[in-house]
Amino acid sequence: MADGVAERLEPSGVGGTSPGPHEGTVAVAATHNWRKRALLAAAISLLASGAMVAASFMPWLSSGGGRTLSGWDIYEVQRDAGHNVFFISRFFTDPEGRSVPFLTGRSTLLSGLGLAGVTIIFLTLNIMLRRSQSRRGFC
Repeated sequence: MADGVAERLEPSGVGGTSPGPHEGTVAVAATHNWRKRALLAAAISLLASGAMVAASFMPWLSSGGGRTLSGWDIYEVQRDAGHNVFFISRFFTDPEGRSVPFLTGRSTLLSGLGLAGVTIIFLTLNIMLRRSQSRRGFC
């Protein structure tokens, strides 16, 4: 058939015939493309989580007097005052009385670390899946 590879045709569930599982050049090309995309997605996710962690300690707010507060400074102010350490519930209020919460550095730090942890877990599972597939001869 395609590229000189003979494919065995099997009946499909909806009628007709289709190539057997894991046969032909199309499946192999798609698998290699999927691996590169998974690694690229993991690299982007780890960069984003690193940026979130670093941003927790960068300046977020500045006052007219020249004082700046980082996300971690906001967390410490909230902690010392005995308020919620993850967000400030009524930080921005518009003239109509609606308020928008504002996160502290602790919540962005934990979110960044959580994103990195989930990325590492999925990357590890991806590597384990690839190894088990290569041992079985699927790719």
